[in-house]
Amino acid sequence: MEGRPEKPPTFIMQEPTIDDEVGLAPMHIRAWRETYTTPESGLTEEMVDELLIL
Repeated sequence: MEGRPEKPPTFIMQEPTIDDEVGLAPMHIRAWRETYTTPESGLTEEMVDELLIL
């Protein structure tokens, strides 16, 4: 909107609890795949799955 400054996003950081596991686990796996499965690393998605015991 013109004339109105954008409000920066607000983030609240909290330590996860055991109840957060179901929501965090898929994000953790996705982050590993996107970060470590590169041609340079030689690591495949299957190897990540094995490391994460899927």
